[in-house]
Amino acid sequence: IESSPSSRNRSVHLMWKPLKTFPPSGRILGYKIRYFPEKKTAHKRTNNSTENKITLLLNEEAHIISVTAYNSAGESPEAILRIPSIDEESYQVIETVMTSTTNEEVVVQWIASEPKTTKYVVEWYEELEMDPFGRSWQYVSNSTEWKNNKSMFISYSSKNPSEGPVADTDILGKNEVTIKWNEISKAKRNGFITNYTIFYKPEDGKELNETVNSDVLQYRLKSLQADTQYTVRIMASNKAGGTSGEQKTFKTLKF
Repeated sequence: IESSPSSRNRSVHLMWKPLKTFPPSGRILGYKIRYFPEKKTAHKRTNNSTENKITLLLNEEAHIISVTAYNSAGESPEAILRIPSIDEESYQVIETVMTSTTNEEVVVQWIASEPKTTKYVVEWYEELEMDPFGRSWQYVSNSTEWKNNKSMFISYSSKNPSEGPVADTDILGKNEVTIKWNEISKAKRNGFITNYTIFYKPEDGKELNETVNSDVLQYRLKSLQADTQYTVRIMASNKAGGTSGEQKTFKTLKF
């Protein structure tokens, strides 16, 4: 819902998904979107769309919106949504949201202030996405946890990250060192970062590497040679490929 800075009108960007059980025969020909002010049921309007999205211009009143799919066999049952008025106070049901990742999955968990709530919507989109329709969502029933494969979140950008992370060293020892780095700026990721790779090489030796998940921003390199100079660089990767940051040099302790 986008409010107008100069009036009390709003642009409501509406999206929907067709039921997998419809149509009983043939294909969906289009959708009918009916809407009216909640207290003025006689003022019903109808729009048609062949896409599963539409933008409606509504005034400040609360509105009821319904969507049906239709084909040669008839119309589907209605999906109904209420749009609150501008002056209605909203209340926060979700108190806390926690996210974590595994090698294959993204896990989202939340705590609700209203235990009687049984149905939620999980929505995701790229942080720099400007298109109001450039997002995805799923319903979750009778649970406060949602899991999905990481592939659902991979950007389809055809460009590598514009720059790589800059490595720094910490807790230098005789046979180990902790390598740290910061995330590259969102504007230069060109999509979602999928992993980081730490490349390290002893002087006059063979280059080795370790790969970690995208939520890891430091890594301890072990089994290093004592009193030896190393070079290290970090590569950030997205679906298109990887880009390395500047190379850094460090020397392990002698004793």
